[in-house]
Amino acid sequence: MSPVVKIQTYSELPENQKQEMYKLRHKVFIDRLKWDLDSTNQLEKDQYDTTEASYALVYIFGELAACWRLIPTNKTYMFVDTFPNLLEGEKYHSPKIIELSRFAVDKDLARRVPHVNLMALLFYHVTEYALHNQIKEYITLTTVQVERIVKSLGIPLGRIGNGEVHRIDNTRSVALKIPVGVELKKWFVNAPIYKHGLDRAS
Repeated sequence: MSPVVKIQTYSELPENQKQEMYKLRHKVFIDRLKWDLDSTNQLEKDQYDTTEASYALVYIFGELAACWRLIPTNKTYMFVDTFPNLLEGEKYHSPKIIELSRFAVDKDLARRVPHVNLMALLFYHVTEYALHNQIKEYITLTTVQVERIVKSLGIPLGRIGNGEVHRIDNTRSVALKIPVGVELKKWFVNAPIYKHGLDRAS
């Protein structure tokens, strides 16, 4: 069975699917990565889960396997309010520049579809979303491990600010920018999203 990918706004997302997403995020960020985040009833939800956000969700066998949050940078978003020092003075304030955050993968479900790279699959769909909505750039805070995976896929990216690695909780993290330009469009057209090895290192 092929994965089903949806990108929906906070208001469009049914409540039961929001709960599934918050549960997956708790499993990844609190249980697995040991991040110091607030949670209630095994659900990880923060102040950026509002009507300003949209979500890319991947379903396998009817279960949530991966998620990613998209927030326009002319709204309240994580970099500016929580990690402003990581921007090193760079300015991002536009409905056409989107922050990607809370990327999470359910490893158990992912192992059931070893022919699918969930990172590549999500990037394919957020690129499609960008092209349809005239998005100019994505920015994101992620681990150096995920950065290596993204580079290995051939997705064009650069580090924000001075490019240094930052220690957030117990995770080595980097701030990245991904321009929606010629290189990303070329990757999108040629993306073999079902041919890469599966990313299990969210």
